Amino acid sequence: MRRRLIIPLLAAALVPVIVPATPAAAEPPSARPLPAAAPDPLSPSDPMDGFGLGDQPMPAPPPTLAAAEGVPVTVTARDRHGKAPDLADVFCMDPADGTWAPARLTGGEGAMDLPPGEYGCLIRMLTKATDSRRGEYAATWRFLTVGASGGSLAFDGAGLSPLKVVTPRASVTQVAYTALRFGAGENFIAASAAMDETTDLYIRPSADRRFAHTFRVAAAAPGGGDYSYHLLFKERTGVPRDLVYEVRPRDLAVGTVRYGGLGAATPAKQCATSNDDDLLEGMCLLLDITVPSTRTEYYQVGVLYQPSLFLVDEQRGLVALHHGERVMRPGRFREDFVPGALGFGAYGFRWHDSVSFDSSLAELTFFDEGFLTGTAVLSKDGAELMRAEGDVTSFYADLPPGDTGRYRLAVDGRLGASWTSLGAKISGVWEFASAGGTGTLPLLMPHWTVSGVADGAAKAGRDQRVTVTSPASEGIPAATSLTLEASYDDGATWTPVSLVNGRGVLRHPRGAASVSLRATAADADGNTATVSVVRSYLLR
Repeated sequence: MRRRLIIPLLAAALVPVIVPATPAAAEPPSARPLPAAAPDPLSPSDPMDGFGLGDQPMPAPPPTLAAAEGVPVTVTARDRHGKAPDLADVFCMDPADGTWAPARLTGGEGAMDLPPGEYGCLIRMLTKATDSRRGEYAATWRFLTVGASGGSLAFDGAGLSPLKVVTPRASVTQVAYTALRFGAGENFIAASAAMDETTDLYIRPSADRRFAHTFRVAAAAPGGGDYSYHLLFKERTGVPRDLVYEVRPRDLAVGTVRYGGLGAATPAKQCATSNDDDLLEGMCLLLDITVPSTRTEYYQVGVLYQPSLFLVDEQRGLVALHHGERVMRPGRFREDFVPGALGFGAYGFRWHDSVSFDSSLAELTFFDEGFLTGTAVLSKDGAELMRAEGDVTSFYADLPPGDTGRYRLAVDGRLGASWTSLGAKISGVWEFASAGGTGTLPLLMPHWTVSGVADGAAKAGRDQRVTVTSPASEGIPAATSLTLEASYDDGATWTPVSLVNGRGVLRHPRGAASVSLRATAADADGNTATVSVVRSYLLR
């Protein structure tokens, strides 16, 4: 299935951070006593869910800290200059049993209800940047004793240390993610945020080993230069007073990376997802680049990263090309993020009497709706069960109760993206069986790989090697037969391509401007798939 992403709103503005959404479950994944309908703002898999400064709502308090069981606690907050911050969130937790409560302050003032006891409390405060001053974000802490009659909690900017990074080459931080954490195991709270280069960061240090801090930085060369830094710093047993991190050349892996697109030069975003920290799992900090381009990427040694390239369309969102995750090692390396010939496929999933489908462009993955525009029809025995028109990037259908048997899915559309003329017509027809229940539908995925294709084009007048596969994966059987056809007149006529063990040669006629491809796969169970892309790539 296509990975869905959430771009959280922080500091009342869109900050370029991407976090995978937590799949829906019958029960919340956290061990803390939260109601099933409430988001878990501290889930290690999604640390920013319900946790954003700005427009995101505060999560509901857990039932163990209901107002009827608590006593009032007043809260005040002042920044480093003695003024009320523009935005402030407070989180208090009993470290003995993990019960906690949140509060949002207005004008630096607020209140919360807590049962009598001992608490560790975190606050995150933001004073927004203006045309005449830089913004300031601060995360600090206090311990609190709540008596039978309540208590008061006051935060200020005293004792904070500046949080920043110094790189060997001049750089400008485009995105910085900080998370101050208190607690251990499943019982913890965290004050986290992502900020851009207009905002200075401050953290209150602590020698208490129950505190931890994560600092993630995506920095780029000044003035749109051709290099970037991807850095991660972790403090796991207390937070030191010196939070200025000086990066040395020996701390870095150095990559020469080529980024390609699907035709015209276009703005893009580069990301290196890190799964190397429980507060950062799956988090992507986006850096602005242009494709095609060749850049130097500096990665911190010893950190697990998964680099990605995002092609951006202002009207529709993001399409990504991924590479596998790996731990960065000292030294130099080369890497290419260059999409090959454009292909097409669909993933299907059944949940009892509901089915969902997600479109895919071969190794490219959609992260927003609207890229594929056209019609999708699901039918059985000639009777139409579902029709989607317009956006068919994703679509859903409800089946008759208990329905099983053989189905037919037909998708016809076009790739509507500003950065390419490829995908003028995209089609797929799948015939498959489903016995009900829950699981992946057996939609075969015939896929072609063509040599010599880069940035959406190949050199004219040269033969090209082509490989067609339809591999098995969970719930999808391997194909037992594969065929391929090519067209050089935008799909008006098709010519069979001879394949031996899935391999063949494309010999283009003189004067051809583009190559369209159509592949058919079948398996031993009678499932079939035929997919075609008009203008899979251009000839130049």
